[in-house]
Amino acid sequence: MDTKYKIEQANLCVSGVGISHVKPDRFTLTISIGLEHPDDDLIFKTVSARTVKLLQALKSWAKDGDSIRTSSFNMGHYEYNKKNGKWAIGQMIATVTTYIYVDSPRVDEVSKLVTLAKQSGATSIRSIEFKLSDALRLKERENALKNAVAAARLDASVTASAMGVSLVKVLKIDVDSGYSHDTYSRGLEYSCESSSSFNADDDMDCPEFIECGEVATHVRVVVIYGISE
Repeated sequence: MDTKYKIEQANLCVSGVGISHVKPDRFTLTISIGLEHPDDDLIFKTVSARTVKLLQALKSWAKDGDSIRTSSFNMGHYEYNKKNGKWAIGQMIATVTTYIYVDSPRVDEVSKLVTLAKQSGATSIRSIEFKLSDALRLKERENALKNAVAAARLDASVTASAMGVSLVKVLKIDVDSGYSHDTYSRGLEYSCESSSSFNADDDMDCPEFIECGEVATHVRVVVIYGISE
């Protein structure tokens, strides 16, 4: 087997990473109403009434493209053990929490929605996640893929030139992609009121201005080129 034939059968493997940044065009907001009290019936009725009030407010805010739903409901008990607390040590306390999920394209109204939730009985904003719609995600993936392929091609050209060989053709290409959300999930930092209170605390403010960062879409390609002299 001569040397030329060996070189013609050789290949060059390179990788390229492409990134595309864009402002998200959707968000999901998880709101909760969580209260506790020794009286099971009272706590259940109170949380139920607050949930109805909050859902009515959210539905009044909603427009086409918005999705609002109750995602879960939890009820339990624990034995109270705080000294000098509001209830006797050893007393059984009922806890009730309901979660409401909002998905919307109106990213510029997140702060307004958080304030509305507080005013309508929410006790906590559990998380705010900024993300891409399916259409925008596909567009950003395409942009990142083009950047990744260009990066791989540049590396292949520079490497081949340094080796004194030529790129013949693409033998194989693998593509891997993903994107990162911009998420707020800071628990008590966004608590709108004490979980054990029955009355909203008007002095405890939710964030008035929440601005999302950009969402990054990442694509990595691995390309194998055939090379020859």
